[in-house]
Amino acid sequence: MLQLCNSSTTFKLATALFMKKWKMNSKQKNQSILGFLNYFDYEWLTLNDGWYEGLQLNTPSTNNALEATNRTIKDDGTFRERHVLSRFLAISSNIIYNWSTERDSLSVNAKLFAIEPTISLELWTSSYQWAQSRKEHIVGIAIRLKCCKPPPAAKTVPIGQKRKRGRPAKAKAALLIQ
Repeated sequence: MLQLCNSSTTFKLATALFMKKWKMNSKQKNQSILGFLNYFDYEWLTLNDGWYEGLQLNTPSTNNALEATNRTIKDDGTFRERHVLSRFLAISSNIIYNWSTERDSLSVNAKLFAIEPTISLELWTSSYQWAQSRKEHIVGIAIRLKCCKPPPAAKTVPIGQKRKRGRPAKAKAALLIQ
């Protein structure tokens, strides 16, 4: 859980408590634990202490998106082969043209960029129910803080129950006073 610290102060406090706990528990018991703690303190708290999430907030903690792009280039463009520079530049130009074409908003089959995340009705419902019952959920927190507003359909299921299978009906029942 040290990796998830969201500030330098929290990280320093958490690592101090971590070291204190394990040193107290391993006194005169296990020399290998003390050896590991000395290694961990020197290597990961003194030399390389920039590995926790709070060091650089609002940035990705992994490079998965970059690796996915690299895989696409290798699978669709170069076919995992080395090319001379002139051939590689031609392939790169082709890849960029294809990506630009498929992202063209005027195209019939356009692959559009997502401006905001898509939240399912099931997630809205559970988040709204959380906001009413005070459990922990990120979308529920956003609802409580009035950062977002759930759709009315999310409020139709009583707390503690699940939504019935299938798409919710948009039309009201006939012959009822509305």
